Amino acid sequence: MGGHTARVSGRRNKRLKSITDILCPVAPTTLRRELEKFRVEWEKTNGPTDLTRNYTSMWSDQNADSLLLSDPQKYYDGLPPFVQAYLHDMMKEAGQQGELDYMDPRFLQVFVSGGMNRHRHER
Repeated sequence: MGGHTARVSGRRNKRLKSITDILCPVAPTTLRRELEKFRVEWEKTNGPTDLTRNYTSMWSDQNADSLLLSDPQKYYDGLPPFVQAYLHDMMKEAGQQGELDYMDPRFLQVFVSGGMNRHRHER
């Protein structure tokens, strides 16, 4: 999967998008770029991301936001594995630098409860 991209049909101007663009469509552009670089490296060790799953990052804004507010752990568990690893690494780094106060409180809750460690290497 490495640096492969997927063709998105149904658009007048058919352009190739990264896997991260498809799996995390609402993330800001700069974050998607960062995630895509992370994904490529992550997949070298962990294998390709399962593109057949309906990850929570692909849900409508309303459904994703509702789940994130009501059960951040379930939302996190439904993210693509490379996104889970990215968030875990961000939280760990923020903790080492004393900057956890600046992290999203919903993901912080999952991190502090150990919920980001449960699926660390699961596919």
